Amino acid sequence: MTTEQIASNVRSAADATAQVSTTIAEVSRDASETDTASSAVFASARALSSESVKLKREVERFLSMVRAA
Repeated sequence: MTTEQIASNVRSAADATAQVSTTIAEVSRDASETDTASSAVFASARALSSESVKLKREVERFLSMVRAA
């Protein structure tokens, strides 16, 4: 193997390593964004569940009033 071939292989390896590093950074960023989004969805689901419980109570109260009338 010549020095030029070795240098070329080293450049190729360096380029591939840089690409892997970039991809890892992108995956890390995307994972962080996914975590943020899933936290927002969880908070919304919790709030919706709470509102659902309140609505159920109100509907039951309303139906009790209708039955009593």
